[in-house]
Amino acid sequence: MPRLSLADRHEDWDERGHIAAHDVRHVRAYLVGLLQAPGLHRRRRRGGAGRNGARRRRQQRQLRAQIQEFTMALLRHEMSFDKATRPHQEFALPQMVEPWNELDNSRFEKSTRFYKKEFLRVCDALELVPDAIRDPGTGCKASKRLAVFVLLRRWSGAEHW
Repeated sequence: MPRLSLADRHEDWDERGHIAAHDVRHVRAYLVGLLQAPGLHRRRRRGGAGRNGARRRRQQRQLRAQIQEFTMALLRHEMSFDKATRPHQEFALPQMVEPWNELDNSRFEKSTRFYKKEFLRVCDALELVPDAIRDPGTGCKASKRLAVFVLLRRWSGAEHW
């Protein structure tokens, strides 16, 4: 039986085994039809040799292989969703949405090593960077200015990465 593994966050949905929403119902219905097949649950007769016995055994093997394949496809589909929550750090302070407005000048300069006016000018000059940035791995979204702030904040304190 093939082994299932946890989804890698760098794989896309198709690589994880995700099935399109409109196809899941059809796959489940086909699997139910395979499970209700008349030849699947028949017991083998002793002395079932001959052409009919060999053909029946081959059909049962093929039927069981198809059932296993479709069952694994549905399991991979279910595991393709990110159901587990990722670990995150809880902070006591409230979340900052616009640190360039919420922090005073000295704290902002200390954390980014830029003056507020310089920071806003640099952010406005970055025309090729989209206004909203989304991380494909975690799904987190941020504005361009907030992303640049986090980048500069981490860059200024590189010993704490």
